[in-house]
Amino acid sequence: FATEAAITILRIDDMIKLVKDERDNEE
Repeated sequence: FATEAAITILRIDDMIKLVKDERDNEE
């Protein structure tokens, strides 16, 4: 369970980073 939770958190973190990068590029 801990491993799956860690992977999910990492995926969400990556998604947030991608969204931030896209927003920065637009500006």
